[in-house]
Amino acid sequence: MKRLYLILCLVLCFSMLPACEKKPDKPAELTYPGLEWGMSPEDVIAALSLKEGDYEKDDSGQGVSTILVNVPLLCFGAETSQILLYFNEIQSYDIEPCLMSIEVNYPEGTDIQTVRRTMENYYGPSLDPDNDDPWDERVNHHVKQGSKNEGHLVYWQSPEVLGDVLSEEIKREFYVMDGDQMNPEPGKQLNYGLKNALCEIYWADHANYIYQNLRNLPEARFPSGGYLLFKGGDYVAAYDWLPKLYELRVKE
Repeated sequence: MKRLYLILCLVLCFSMLPACEKKPDKPAELTYPGLEWGMSPEDVIAALSLKEGDYEKDDSGQGVSTILVNVPLLCFGAETSQILLYFNEIQSYDIEPCLMSIEVNYPEGTDIQTVRRTMENYYGPSLDPDNDDPWDERVNHHVKQGSKNEGHLVYWQSPEVLGDVLSEEIKREFYVMDGDQMNPEPGKQLNYGLKNALCEIYWADHANYIYQNLRNLPEARFPSGGYLLFKGGDYVAAYDWLPKLYELRVKE
């Protein structure tokens, strides 16, 4: 009887994947399951168990490389049509390519609402740009002025912003801290960037909604039954790039 119970539990667990996947140790990272922000292309290929022919690698972009996964992968209970992973590097400082963002496309006919519910079980409740949540101050620009989201786009954001985790020394080195002048000092950025969430995830029931509203582009690159966008550039900047660059500048 105990053996039968164990078998039933295992069957139930596998049927609910990825709900049974291990959740991030640090929820603020908001990573794609099984990956970590800042990973190298080689580490990502190994983590996703990709074989030669499963993906296309493009290193032609200056400072940016991509991996396009063409084989279906199970992502939050549904098979994907394509996954595009972006890696950035700083060649002048010998900072190797590291994972910064991920686009996940689902084929037409995908039960994208079930994908959303599975994601909420994994990451926690999603937020809607149409609601009165204080997060809206940082995401309202993602929805066209005068349009209504009506649940087509939801998002998750880390509670920490870039300015929460950077040291005062690093802030003074890389950001203009005395107001947001239109023309910051050479080599520095406006302090508005310090309000960026370290990580974000966007879910949409069709890629067109993200491309037209979030990215202000006329149409999606791929037909899609659903779309996810993972953004971790500020997480990598906070914990890797900016501390490394600061150390190099101090040594110069």
